[in-house]
Amino acid sequence: MVEKDQDLTKYVGERIRKYRLRRKLSQRDMGKLLGIPYQRYQKYEVGEIRLPAEMLLKIGQVLDVSLDTLMYDENFPDEAIKYVRKVRKLRERQFNAAKLIHMIIFFGT
Repeated sequence: MVEKDQDLTKYVGERIRKYRLRRKLSQRDMGKLLGIPYQRYQKYEVGEIRLPAEMLLKIGQVLDVSLDTLMYDENFPDEAIKYVRKVRKLRERQFNAAKLIHMIIFFGT
């Protein structure tokens, strides 16, 4: 499983690099746009460290690419789909938490 995780991390990094280059952005540009040191972004791109779900979302937004596009390929369909589902679940939880906070503020006062 660890090997598959590492393979997926590198694979996603390669896909991100591909779309970054299409947008003609440097790694430094990406670091600035994401609000992180470019060295950390560089490690994400080469698959040296795993991308947190929130950062993957930000990268997709910066590159104007869907998570499905960043993740999906014939070589990793099952792992990619699982990862995308995790990210979607995280977004759903964040949305639900925000709704709950608004309800508490609105009805609690």
